[in-house]
Amino acid sequence: MEVAMKFVKTFALDAEFERACDQVLEAFREEGFGLLTTVDIQQVMRSKLQKEVTPYRIFGICNPQLADRALSVSPEVGVMLPCSVVVRADGSRVQVHVLSPTVVEDLSPEGPLKAVMAEADLRVEAAMERLGPKR
Repeated sequence: MEVAMKFVKTFALDAEFERACDQVLEAFREEGFGLLTTVDIQQVMRSKLQKEVTPYRIFGICNPQLADRALSVSPEVGVMLPCSVVVRADGSRVQVHVLSPTVVEDLSPEGPLKAVMAEADLRVEAAMERLGPKR
């Protein structure tokens, strides 16, 4: 049973895994996000635990202008950066999970980060819309 998480936006793609990764990164690039880190969970599990798992990557993405604004308001918000995007194989589809920037807003709903996180959330939504209709 899958539990819906308020802080995660989920999207399914009908694409080969590597192609889906490229599509996701391009969609976020077009919304001003750059790639800072890549964690290949499949490779980590293979090398550290000698365990085979389905393809699973975690991308750390960041929009420098939004990060600068958020850090200027609250340096502690750095613990939430970069934004995490998970791309994982799921049978014949690929699931994309994105940490919602509004999670920071939820931690400080009346705080000055609200406008920055709202803009970040709009950009995340726009990037996901670039991938096609939600499935």
